[in-house]
Amino acid sequence: MVDLSLCKDYVHHIYSKDDVDGCGIFVNKYFITAGHIGKDDFWVLHGGMKISFCREDCTFIACNPKNADDYEIAIFPSKGIVSPLKLGNKINFGDELDCYSIKHVGGKDERYIPILCKGRVSEVKGNFFLCSMSEILTEGSSGSPIFNGDELVGILVGCPGAVKKNILFNSISSILPIINHTFD
Repeated sequence: MVDLSLCKDYVHHIYSKDDVDGCGIFVNKYFITAGHIGKDDFWVLHGGMKISFCREDCTFIACNPKNADDYEIAIFPSKGIVSPLKLGNKINFGDELDCYSIKHVGGKDERYIPILCKGRVSEVKGNFFLCSMSEILTEGSSGSPIFNGDELVGILVGCPGAVKKNILFNSISSILPIINHTFD
């Protein structure tokens, strides 16, 4: 199981124009989020400091996948923040995973709260996998990391169809060659 204190330290709300757009994660020497979030400039709060990310800083971005061989992910250099979280590459049908996400709570006290939920891999297709989640994830959850043990194995990129508990993730294993080629 992933260390929750590390998630609290390295998974952050993403803000743009004073709105919460989703979240992202510092892992190793990268900041990773969903591609549709990384296509615009944004910022996060890390240790009380505002850290800005510009589209021009992005090392790799792809969004709006048309098939299973595409990507929906954005990778940025971490701006000097080195996270002890690790990238993983093992996903199999039926795996039980931990997702650290951000959930929108509406009403009078509208806010976004961090949650930990479980997911079971229900389909693996190309660079993506579907998980049946224990929680309904809402607007603002894009970019949420999902872990197999203590390794990051996917980034939440969408919710296909009307079932809000079937969530689509871009697999980390699909981007490892890009990360290794670009950053090392």
